[in-house]
Amino acid sequence: MPQLWNDDVATAAGVGAYKTETGAASTALQEMIAYSAIDEGTMLYGDVAIKTMFDDAGDLADLVPANIADLSLDSNTNSLIYQDLSQIAVQYAGQLAAEKSIDAALGLGVVHSDSNIISVDLTPGEWSNGQTQTPVAPTIVGARNAVIDAIMSVVGTPTPLESNQEGFTALFGSAGTNLIAGIAEIKASAMSGVTLDGTDSALTYSGTAGGALLIGSPNGNTTFVGGIGTNIMVGQASDTFNVAVGNNIILEQNAGTATLDSSTVSDVAGSTNWNMIEGNLDIAENFLFKSAELAPLTIVYGANGSDSFDFEAGTDKSVGVFLLQMNDINQTNFLSLDPEKINAYLDAHLMDPNNSGYGGHFDNKIVIINPTATDILKYNGEVINDPSKYVSMTDAGQLHYAAHDPNITTNIRRVDPNNYLKMVGDANASTGIKAIFTDAIEKDNFTDQYYGLESAGNDVALSAYNPSYDPDTEDAMAPLTRLTLSALTAEDDASDYDAESWDNKTGTVTTHYIVADGDLSLIGFNVGDFGINLANNTTQMEEQRHNELFAVSEWSTADVGTANGMPTIRGIEPASLGASFESSDQTWDSPYNIVGDSSLLTNYGPTLAASDFMRAA
Repeated sequence: MPQLWNDDVATAAGVGAYKTETGAASTALQEMIAYSAIDEGTMLYGDVAIKTMFDDAGDLADLVPANIADLSLDSNTNSLIYQDLSQIAVQYAGQLAAEKSIDAALGLGVVHSDSNIISVDLTPGEWSNGQTQTPVAPTIVGARNAVIDAIMSVVGTPTPLESNQEGFTALFGSAGTNLIAGIAEIKASAMSGVTLDGTDSALTYSGTAGGALLIGSPNGNTTFVGGIGTNIMVGQASDTFNVAVGNNIILEQNAGTATLDSSTVSDVAGSTNWNMIEGNLDIAENFLFKSAELAPLTIVYGANGSDSFDFEAGTDKSVGVFLLQMNDINQTNFLSLDPEKINAYLDAHLMDPNNSGYGGHFDNKIVIINPTATDILKYNGEVINDPSKYVSMTDAGQLHYAAHDPNITTNIRRVDPNNYLKMVGDANASTGIKAIFTDAIEKDNFTDQYYGLESAGNDVALSAYNPSYDPDTEDAMAPLTRLTLSALTAEDDASDYDAESWDNKTGTVTTHYIVADGDLSLIGFNVGDFGINLANNTTQMEEQRHNELFAVSEWSTADVGTANGMPTIRGIEPASLGASFESSDQTWDSPYNIVGDSSLLTNYGPTLAASDFMRAA
């Protein structure tokens, strides 16, 4: 009802010809809609306008919560949207009054409620109804304000006053007019778990593909699907965004997981759409990139500085993530960046198809603006942050061998040729057991442990790439680094076997090793991004060895031969181990750099000038 006193809405509805010279446009609007209640006799303003307005009001009521009296028009996105949608309903009713419409079919208005979803029709076909002249694109005040308020309530300081309009103009420049004119429908819901689908958006007045303004539920868990035009999607908690179609401005207002789904992309090479995704400054969010290897140009700014970025892909898929450092970027001006300019930079500097080091072999284009040391990096759900943790690569083995041949050039020991496995003779001497007791076996236990970047018990291989020139101009450029994290999605594959041999041969060995085809490459990586401080951490191999000498009085297996006409017997496997004579323990550390490319520790990705990537004023 307050929008009946809005002069901007009244003027846009076309009441100018009916108002008095000194009267307000909104006064004429009120009278014209009121007179449309007359449904017989002389109908000065038709008989449809008031029916349309209250029908739309009834549909809008399904969106507004029961505690509407508690709503304030300050930082609440939904309260601003309720106001804007009301302006649309009132303007449409005023337009029908100005056109003196008596078309009963128009009584349903432009706001519709179905399956807990409110949809607002902004198409030329609907808004040209009743017009006596060739339809031109009308100024739909509420639609314009809804676009502005939806964006600025997340990225700016929301207010019902003019600052939202000024902020929007500063963000989008001349592109803002086209963005508003390109929205062909608005959909919103108060219920969680619904799908807001904008693929049915009609063409605009200029004949271009229409987009949708989609407002998610305050309770979250909304699924967004945009049309082929430019869409605005406002999520409010743990929502899913289909980023495969159209150009999408995606805003996640509250905490939770924003799932960016690229799984429906059919032709990565032919996908020219872009996605600008921004989180809330005050709340840490988790951005989940589903089917990341298929993502079209997707530019993300977490804003909070402690956000989580999780890249989900098949184990045989490689994913490239471009990390761009830009000065002067913040929550209020991120959307000023022109995605086409960023795309051109990637193609010129980082996407040379002849040089995989520049990311040329990646189909996807995921860009993170200004990652921080407190942001969290994940790959298929596993946190990647500490290169000093245990990797789960362990070799454990036993070496067993006869320490002495009991029949080597000595008459101290003899054997019974009829019972050659039983050693006979004097086994003691005043000079000491070790010197005389030759029936002994040495047991050697060892364990090798490898340390490196942890991924939930999976091995990780790392490499660095440091291109030094622009592939287009071949001019020297600021160094860019690429950190490749491999084998993050693998599972342990254990190979266990026993070898019962006791003469310089390996006994029981268990080896865990990792196999994986996919990798995650961070192009433009700076040491410290996501808390990965390679300069202060190294990997190492640690070998622990335990050696012990045991007495053997009887052998269960032996090699038997002759030498100089006398039997020779060499023990192979003891029937049992006797007393322990001596033991020793040793540990060897073999440190090495986790990357193997010292340039990564000193050369950094360049800081770009944000002004070079802004939209035209």
